[in-house]
Amino acid sequence: MEKLGKKENQISFSTEIEESLANAIRRYVNEISVLAIDEVEIFKNDSPLYDETVAHRLGLIPLKMDKNTDEDTKSKLKLEAKKDGFVYSGELKGPEKVVYDKIPITSLTKGQELSLVAEIKAGKGKEHSKFSPGLMFYRNVLELKIDKNLYNELKNQLLFL
Repeated sequence: MEKLGKKENQISFSTEIEESLANAIRRYVNEISVLAIDEVEIFKNDSPLYDETVAHRLGLIPLKMDKNTDEDTKSKLKLEAKKDGFVYSGELKGPEKVVYDKIPITSLTKGQELSLVAEIKAGKGKEHSKFSPGLMFYRNVLELKIDKNLYNELKNQLLFL
């Protein structure tokens, strides 16, 4: 295996394995347990978004996990916002932390507020996309070697068409 590159949230590598094995590894990613917001109890929502839309956006916010996380892990996050402007994921307060704290949830204008409690649980990507740990994909890369004479041969044949 040869590592081609690594960024903050991405690893690229090259290896020679059967396509069926690469596909099995890709499918197994959805068997990894991940924390996500599962249920949301909204007490006050003056934002322009429906409660269901706010709950859906919260469910897709990635949460940090530690090695002690298992399928029985449950927790809660609270959000109290009474400000003019965007409400971001970093404003969620509780024992679990968000991966990116600048994900916009909704916007509020003067006098509006948003108050909610979100329940967190561990789940798997095959259950719902909010539990997906990330994306994994593969592609076949072919290496072609062309004889120098082939170019001239093709050029001559195309002239006669």
